[in-house]
Amino acid sequence: MVQRLVQRKHPFIFLRGSTYYFRFATPSHVQRLIPEFPKEVKRSLKTDSYAHAVFLVGQYQAWCRRQHWRLFQLLRCKA
Repeated sequence: MVQRLVQRKHPFIFLRGSTYYFRFATPSHVQRLIPEFPKEVKRSLKTDSYAHAVFLVGQYQAWCRRQHWRLFQLLRCKA
């Protein structure tokens, strides 16, 4: 399967075939703290429209950041 980043302006979007996907890598400090946490999140945006993919990526990106923030807060409370 050929995967490629669509543009440097939106590095979380990549095109596989004719469908756009979202990819978010877990920060390395989170990977070191919790090895079982996924190293990256990949989700199909279920669209072949670049403009719609850019819109959807904003929502996925916010979700990933909230999840990492919650994890950070949990780890900080345990320390």
